[in-house]
Amino acid sequence: MSDIPMTIFDNSLQLASRQLGERVRILRWRPTLCAVHAAEEDNFYLSLNLKNRDFRSQQEVNDYISELRSREGGVPRIPPETPSERAMALIYETIGARKKKRVENSRQAIEIYPGCADAWVILSEYEKDPQAKLSMLREAVRAGEVLLDDMDLGRDEKGRPLPPGHEGHGQVPLWATEARPYLRAKLALALHLHKTGQKDEAIGIYADLMQVNPSDNQGVRHVLVSALLERGDDESLLQAEVLLHNVPDESPMWAWALAFVAYRRSPASPKEVPVEFRRAYYANPSVCNALQGDMFLPTTLPETSEYGSEEEAIIYRSMSVRYWKATPAPLKWLSEMIDRITCGLPNPLVLRTQSMRAGMAYRMRAAERMDYRRHLREECLSRSAKSHPEFKRLWMKEGSVSRSFTVEGIDPYAHVACQAAIDELCRRAGDAVVSTPVPDATHAAGPTGAADVARVAGATLSAMSAAIAAGLSQEEAAHLLSAIYEFNWRLAESRAAVFDTQAFISHLRWVARLASGEVSPNAVIASPKRNDPCPCGSDRKFKRCCASNSAWPIPQVVSFAHALRAGRGEVKSRRHLEMLSSLLGAGKYAGIRELLELPTDHPLVILDNTSAVAQALWANRLLNAAHDALQDNIELARSLGDRRHLAAAL
Repeated sequence: MSDIPMTIFDNSLQLASRQLGERVRILRWRPTLCAVHAAEEDNFYLSLNLKNRDFRSQQEVNDYISELRSREGGVPRIPPETPSERAMALIYETIGARKKKRVENSRQAIEIYPGCADAWVILSEYEKDPQAKLSMLREAVRAGEVLLDDMDLGRDEKGRPLPPGHEGHGQVPLWATEARPYLRAKLALALHLHKTGQKDEAIGIYADLMQVNPSDNQGVRHVLVSALLERGDDESLLQAEVLLHNVPDESPMWAWALAFVAYRRSPASPKEVPVEFRRAYYANPSVCNALQGDMFLPTTLPETSEYGSEEEAIIYRSMSVRYWKATPAPLKWLSEMIDRITCGLPNPLVLRTQSMRAGMAYRMRAAERMDYRRHLREECLSRSAKSHPEFKRLWMKEGSVSRSFTVEGIDPYAHVACQAAIDELCRRAGDAVVSTPVPDATHAAGPTGAADVARVAGATLSAMSAAIAAGLSQEEAAHLLSAIYEFNWRLAESRAAVFDTQAFISHLRWVARLASGEVSPNAVIASPKRNDPCPCGSDRKFKRCCASNSAWPIPQVVSFAHALRAGRGEVKSRRHLEMLSSLLGAGKYAGIRELLELPTDHPLVILDNTSAVAQALWANRLLNAAHDALQDNIELARSLGDRRHLAAAL
């Protein structure tokens, strides 16, 4: 069980990063969600089980808690004793229940305990009249104040609970106490006031919530920033900017709010893409599609989201669309900044979102029927998906595969997207005469137009032709170049920088010059000295060319050089490509030497690759998909007519 990552549900500032270690996955509640969380129910009954028990040490307490959690059916649901406990037990029964039960339990809870704020919040959800709903939410806040008094929590002159560290209040964050119903009621009231146009009062409540609960487990900071930016005046903009810069939040939603403030400060298109926008784009590029209307928007908002996910983009849009649309021409500025970052080239990293994965499943089915669309990019993606039959089961399970899913450390979606991009660039270059020569690798990277995309396409086709002439098959050459393409995108993402087309062209030149014999493989395997000519062919010294690029040496290019040297200048066998770590379709997972001599579509190669995909599905806890993939693997092994292959599959 130790290999199963732990999932944490929280919105606090302490957990505002991407993840905590390699085996912890963080899901964030939607900031506007005021519902009771199912995770609280276990803690509620855990506290009832611990009540009135005497323990001799903390270790004894921990052992008892572990024993309770390990029981079949979870923590025992023992009967509550006090009125407040009986009321909360009724509220927990409403989680996932239908309207009738939710309403009945809530009314019963209020009768048992007038301080049950969650019951009033639930009842307000079904009230259509805005004024009646407002009255119910104010009653919810008053009920929460009754709860605070019963807890003997100190309150200030405005009725707010005293913040942690104040005299008369412990150091425990308010969210970690039984005061959560009060905090939920206050947030629900503020959201309704905001929705009905009473923004000043709503902003005041948001600020109060952040003051009394500085850890901000509810994510109030996001709705507070949205409310300030929505007001649009200079004072509100300044307040939002101060909040954004002073609150330590690494989430993409925070980054996109910073990007909007950068636009408001300088609406004219700058010469360079603002660093705030670059960081926001790479944190979650799906936000662009959500804001521009290029994404399917569900009628019901997701309750949780993961860092950089499509659900996060949908949640951010729901909170920010008012201030984006209320500002003159921000979406035009948004499109222009995206074009500058991507330089007009397809970004393979966006395929990690759910709708993109669903699109890949569609393309896989289209590829099976050979039913390609007329659009070049659609056709290339379909062909690329078809060339990876081992991923068929993965494409069909796109809804349950997370964006961090990898096979042997490689992102299958990005890999297939990169291969499609290489195919598209080669076709562009083949369909048009590129009159502009390929620029020097030392040319400063920056915004590119159609001519620069044409240069990239020409360099891609040249590298592809040279690699094939050196002995690589069409598919092997595409795998090599797609690995370099993905490498450059990962580099841009790590630096939050514009995609460097000139660096990519330089890397393509390395391949072309290596394959044609213009550059000795030894010159690439051993890093050049500072005053040596640069292997990319720019006619400049290495120190003034590619030495300034921290990506030197590109691993895939160096592996290709090793293969060329082993083949004495000619790649005759797939055996020499074993060192190319990103060749998924060319015996990457083969453990038998004979597989290296077989074509990539041979059943034995597919069998070997399919087993690796099945193992990756199993490792990522997609047990049903892994079981189906292994069954397919066994059926394929049976068809080969060799008991040794069937034994290996079994």
